[in-house]
Amino acid sequence: MLIAKGDLEGALSNFRKSFSVSAEIGDKRCIAAGYHNLGTYFERIRDYNTSLKNLFLSLALQNQVGIKEPETIEYILKFRKSIGLNLFKDLTKYAFDNLPEDLKPFIALDDFIKEETVHHETTPPVATLPAHAAAGRNTRSAVGSN
Repeated sequence: MLIAKGDLEGALSNFRKSFSVSAEIGDKRCIAAGYHNLGTYFERIRDYNTSLKNLFLSLALQNQVGIKEPETIEYILKFRKSIGLNLFKDLTKYAFDNLPEDLKPFIALDDFIKEETVHHETTPPVATLPAHAAAGRNTRSAVGSN
């Protein structure tokens, strides 16, 4: 709600408070949600390195405990699309390299940085008669026309 109101500093303060409570009690689901929220916050203020690192931390924790929250993957892919693949690859390397070693196996990095080939469906060309071939054809008149 604070982010929607434009109070990014207030939102960051609340994220950090809830994050420390979750860490204190060891609730990995809430910790993952906290990292996701921090990732979206840092993306909004254009701190892309910190944003992607937090999103990867969230995703790694989700994968570690078997939580399926598609929002984090969707956000990472949206982020990739908005900044372009080349910059995304650079940021991804930084973010992944700065993850704790025990969480790295829970991120399928290649799934995020692979280049996608776009396949366009094409329709086969329609055979058309050259203009000179159609010119000599007899045509029927519609019924009732003179």
